[in-house]
Amino acid sequence: MILFGAKAVTSTHAKGTFYCPGCDRDGVQYEHRRSRRFVTFYYLPLIPLNVLGEYIECQVCKNTYKVEVLAADSAEHRAVEAEFQLVIKRVMILMLLADGVVADAEIEVIRRIYQRLSSVDLPAELLREEVLAAQRDGDDVLAYLERLAPMLNARGKELVIKSAFLVATADEQFQDKERQLLADIGMTLGLTTAQVHTILGPMNRT
Repeated sequence: MILFGAKAVTSTHAKGTFYCPGCDRDGVQYEHRRSRRFVTFYYLPLIPLNVLGEYIECQVCKNTYKVEVLAADSAEHRAVEAEFQLVIKRVMILMLLADGVVADAEIEVIRRIYQRLSSVDLPAELLREEVLAAQRDGDDVLAYLERLAPMLNARGKELVIKSAFLVATADEQFQDKERQLLADIGMTLGLTTAQVHTILGPMNRT
């Protein structure tokens, strides 16, 4: 009869909250899981030996990550979010310029969406200055997004599409040129026409 043996036992080493890349949000509960080899007696873990491995498990999406994921602190995450907010604002401005008309309603939509994303109340006068600067630079929304598309996740692409649509329809004149540009934006982001329609859903009543 074999009384002694060895086996790996996985247990929770610590718990806390972190920024989960899978959930794409901060403050998510995690468990720090550790696998260790034990000497067993009658199959019961008795003497701990070497650590075989450890990982972080998200308690929401259940994805697992290297322990280094905990080093991606909130400051780094906020920097990424701030950069993304600027991307959304730039896309909305370029979408506004697509029909050559800068309407007050479109300016207000950009202000409202940007404030929702960043909690920053951007004065209309400053926004108009940014619009004029983009007009002078001659930036193209598709060329801009082509450079950024590889850095955007699914949530980011969805927000780009929704924001561009809201700006295009703010003046209640969703022109064919704007429809085509929105479709082209989807293609540039690697989205199919069906995916774009799904993203817009009930928003697209025009």
